[in-house]
Amino acid sequence: MKLGVIIWLILGVFATSDSVETVKNELKGSFVISERPDDFKTVLVWTQTDVKIDGISGVLLFHERATVRTLDKPYNQQVWALSKKDDGILLQHYDLKSIKSKSEKKSITKEDLIPLKDMDMMLKQNGDTWSGHVEFTNPEYLSRFVQQGTSAYVSLSIRSNEISYHLKIMDKDGKQIYGPKEKGYTLKRNKDL
Repeated sequence: MKLGVIIWLILGVFATSDSVETVKNELKGSFVISERPDDFKTVLVWTQTDVKIDGISGVLLFHERATVRTLDKPYNQQVWALSKKDDGILLQHYDLKSIKSKSEKKSITKEDLIPLKDMDMMLKQNGDTWSGHVEFTNPEYLSRFVQQGTSAYVSLSIRSNEISYHLKIMDKDGKQIYGPKEKGYTLKRNKDL
């Protein structure tokens, strides 16, 4: 019996690192939102950083958003932390207080980050897809999109070479005031960027 428990624990350790590595590798790279006009296509880039931030655990990915026209001038940067939790992967989001240059990215500290705690998302595996969703009411984050937003719903699906992302923001009466009504955006991996 003890041998079976030891083998199960060892296999669990390997499964833990494999699942986080899989999601990290699926996210790494440049992705383009295919539903937007060419000049205004939003490009999202995730890169694994060799940055270790004291007090932030997990596999860290640096996330930037820019348009095709302004790839060298991102309008948003975040750190995403991936860690194994229960039977899924916990995805934690941190905004940066200010946009960092390439050289500054290597010296990010916990003080540079704004934790977006109510946006923490559990990703679960279903076949070759990792997905999750979260509802939140962070007024500081919502005000970036629309001032009247009081709650939001975000869903995320990650699979090889494609990410689906849907953000809907509602007002105090529950009426959707931001984001696509039916389905979200599809982000396709783009090796040319």
